Amino acid sequence: MDNLVILNVALTVFFVYLLLSVIVSVLQEFFAKLFNRRGELLKESLGTLFKSPQWQAAMEGLMQSGFITAIRENSKKFPDNIPARNFALALVELIRDPQKQASADKSIRQLIIDCPLITDDAEKTLLTMIDKAEGDTNAFIKSIEELYENLMLRTTVWYKANLHKIVFAIGLVVAFVLNVDTIDMVKNLSRNPTLAKASADMVQQTMNSMKLQNGTITITNAKKDTSFVVSVGVPGIGKADSSQAANVGKDSAKSVAPGTVIKADTSLKSVAVVIKDINGTLQNTGLQFNWNNFDFHTANGWAVFYKIIGLLMTTFALSLGAPFWYETLSSLLALRNAGKKDGK
Repeated sequence: MDNLVILNVALTVFFVYLLLSVIVSVLQEFFAKLFNRRGELLKESLGTLFKSPQWQAAMEGLMQSGFITAIRENSKKFPDNIPARNFALALVELIRDPQKQASADKSIRQLIIDCPLITDDAEKTLLTMIDKAEGDTNAFIKSIEELYENLMLRTTVWYKANLHKIVFAIGLVVAFVLNVDTIDMVKNLSRNPTLAKASADMVQQTMNSMKLQNGTITITNAKKDTSFVVSVGVPGIGKADSSQAANVGKDSAKSVAPGTVIKADTSLKSVAVVIKDINGTLQNTGLQFNWNNFDFHTANGWAVFYKIIGLLMTTFALSLGAPFWYETLSSLLALRNAGKKDGK
């Protein structure tokens, strides 16, 4: 197999990884919203901010603050995004307790001491912060914001570790359902250089309609008047969520103008459209993604072994994420184009 064939095979296989990674990202975001995973993790994380016995009760009071309720999308679910400023103002509001008229005559330091929900570890930390701020309320609020943001940095690390496991699990399901076997793909493409070249040409054309910016991949399908905007980066806890699933075009069951974003968490149908259209692009590679030609019951032991290894290779590849494969493909395409110029 010459170098050009190897390059064409790699481009096609990596392009399949890219498209499947987008599907995995969309499904992950859909389920994260459906089960409010980030909200639950944020709640758990906030519970560790202070070790005071009364802190859990204090959190209940914080969640009822107007600074928090104003940003909640669903009153029945814990918010998955609380800006640092809102959290700080809600905490100061809890400390001041506007229901107590006498609180207006007290200093913030005394209010912290008197607040029944601020005890032990929480009280010591907040008193240290107000002393450092020299009684300045604005400086104190800024200190709370910094405390909260540091907690969110740790929470994001936890979320990423947990997310990696979820992405791996979803990737495993996608690889098995579609029968995307890396070994089988490489074998079929290497045996058919014409198919490999045609697939690589298609990859180059399709990549021209894709863009990666700030961890977000935009895929525009001009022929079908359909575009996808998929956030494939890891959404940070406590930060604005930019994850979006699909723009459903004229060829889908629901027709809206191109550029109109339908979030994954608001419509299962929009997720289905993403999968349907990306699956169509997968078929354009000329590879077959189905189980028609393989049966675990009748295949011999080695065939089953290689099938499982091939599917696991695909799963591990998908766990690397769409941005990784986008950048890898861009580098390989640049190499391929340079080869074409040198060959002229």
